[in-house]
Amino acid sequence: MSLASEPLLLVVDDDAGVRKLLKTALERAGFRVLLGENGVHALEVLAEADGPIALLLSDVVMPGMGGVDLAARLLAMPAPPKVMLMSGYPHDPALLRVAGTNPPFLRKPFNPPDVVKRIRVELGIAD
Repeated sequence: MSLASEPLLLVVDDDAGVRKLLKTALERAGFRVLLGENGVHALEVLAEADGPIALLLSDVVMPGMGGVDLAARLLAMPAPPKVMLMSGYPHDPALLRVAGTNPPFLRKPFNPPDVVKRIRVELGIAD
């Protein structure tokens, strides 16, 4: 598989440790990974991306622009990515609706191999 054919993921979290942990686990699993510190930064990163984003994995609560607002913006794009949200805070699933859907949700803390598996399932990639 060439580098360009590996799915490109956008991981957004205001915690640098979480970003680093996810980037390492996802790259080891064969994904290309872009990182954003919050929604606003993620949009800047997205503008520089070298291809379409297959999946957005975003924290819900972040300064500037949170994950729900970021997901809504990305889902309004002509070729929207899949969306998965994560948080360490309890949330009412009804509050996490994006573009009329409830995206898959990961509760923090999580096990990185479980995140990889959930993303593979969401993207329809067999192990």
